[in-house]
Amino acid sequence: MKPVRRLRPLAWDCAAYSTALTNNRNRDQAIKTLRHLETLAADSLQELQRLIADLRPSHLDDLGLPAALRWYAGKIQERSDMKVKVDIEGDEILITSALKIAIFRIVQEALNNITKHAQAKDVYIQLDYRPKHVFVSIRDDGVGFDLDMVRLSRARRPSLGLAGMQERAALLGGEVTIQSSPGQGTLVEAILPLQSEESEVWDENPPAPGR
Repeated sequence: MKPVRRLRPLAWDCAAYSTALTNNRNRDQAIKTLRHLETLAADSLQELQRLIADLRPSHLDDLGLPAALRWYAGKIQERSDMKVKVDIEGDEILITSALKIAIFRIVQEALNNITKHAQAKDVYIQLDYRPKHVFVSIRDDGVGFDLDMVRLSRARRPSLGLAGMQERAALLGGEVTIQSSPGQGTLVEAILPLQSEESEVWDENPPAPGR
């Protein structure tokens, strides 16, 4: 359950039990429930803090893109049974903030999809600094999926996850390609040009769930 959804009933319950305590009705039960609500509030706050950190990790600004990707891969490993390896090719170069954010978001969305759907054991992320482009790939050994079926379902109901990755790349003159088939895992590749104008990428938008 999302933190916001938990916090609304939490506020209502707190108000109700506060009234019960004031009126001295069912005092013991109210105290017991309030302690439970306190734990729920603490868990919700922790989850909100995690979500906020995921939106714009300080590592992206402080330490750069490779460090931010390694940090996020580590967080995914902590929250799942997957092993996530990050490999950096080429010498890290200065790139625009928009490009860093776009690459991080693409990797973040791909990992989000893998966590939710792939049943993968191993994930391999490659970031490659090339003379005129930055290339990134995310490969998993999960169950894969039928691309034709996904394209058909997207025509009926757009998938914000895959569409979001492709739109982020397109905003900077790049592209995202996806290869997958049932039982064969999934490969997401993105290539984005270095020589592009600084563009606004909606940093406050978290990755949308699902493919």
